[in-house]
Amino acid sequence: MVMPGAETDPGLIAAIYDAAIDAARWPQVLARLARESNSASARLLLDHFATSGGHPVFAGTRSECERRPARLELRTQTRLEQVSVLTPHLRRALELNRIIGELTIVRDLACEALQRLRFGVLVVEAEARVLLANRAAEAILADPHGALRRERQRLTARRHTDCAVLSRLIGMAVRSGSGGSFVISRDGRPAVIVLVMPARGAADGIGRRPGHAIVLVKDLERPAKRSSSAFSRYFVLTPAQAALANEIVRGDGVRSAARRLRISYGTARAHLLQIFQKTGVRRQTELVRLMSDWDDGISQLADAAPGGGWRSIG
Repeated sequence: MVMPGAETDPGLIAAIYDAAIDAARWPQVLARLARESNSASARLLLDHFATSGGHPVFAGTRSECERRPARLELRTQTRLEQVSVLTPHLRRALELNRIIGELTIVRDLACEALQRLRFGVLVVEAEARVLLANRAAEAILADPHGALRRERQRLTARRHTDCAVLSRLIGMAVRSGSGGSFVISRDGRPAVIVLVMPARGAADGIGRRPGHAIVLVKDLERPAKRSSSAFSRYFVLTPAQAALANEIVRGDGVRSAARRLRISYGTARAHLLQIFQKTGVRRQTELVRLMSDWDDGISQLADAAPGGGWRSIG
């Protein structure tokens, strides 16, 4: 395979590295290699490439080449030297393909896991510009009466005081690597918990990259609608106890829960004590936290298990 001027053809080398970034371009690169070598076609010999230690990694593929590629590669020393010029570039390009492919797989799996979370997750820049939001976060931002919203691609709160706190925490997370949390109260609706933390692992590249923050949003109104079945099965709650637990998680106390369920305060207190005994908690806040933990994903695992539930062992 004669490759005239291959060692001085920056366009061909650039095309090889373009294919390293976008594997769909390899057919175009191989077709170009074939044309410049007067071959019918060209193909990468990955097995030969892995053991050749710097010898050619592609060959012309006329009919006799498909049957005896090694013999064709080694036909003349001049041709071997011409082809070997491209070997380091092809080696690096294939390694880049492998690395990018692995990173793509990891990214896709991480995104899928992120989308399955039932609380909102957002990644924002220092000025609160939203770079990423999972489905739960998008649902929270789309609520016309919600506590948070997206305005000109920036994460903000509907009330000025909450907006100031959110902006301050994002700034702390980006600039000093700290962060914090706060609660957004709502009239007639359960509160929203917001946790802001620094996005670690964003290493500096050429120049300094802008900092980022991760914002976790827990809408206490949503778990009450979604966590009851698996939670109740696991802790063997009666329907009345499960109904009260789902009202307690709204965070406005036993009397309000009893009023919504149309039961007496004494009956609600009796149910609550039985719930405490079955779940092992001693306070309403602990019950809310326990149910929130289940809603963050454990209930999905329980629903997917054989028989629709599971039990701890030990």
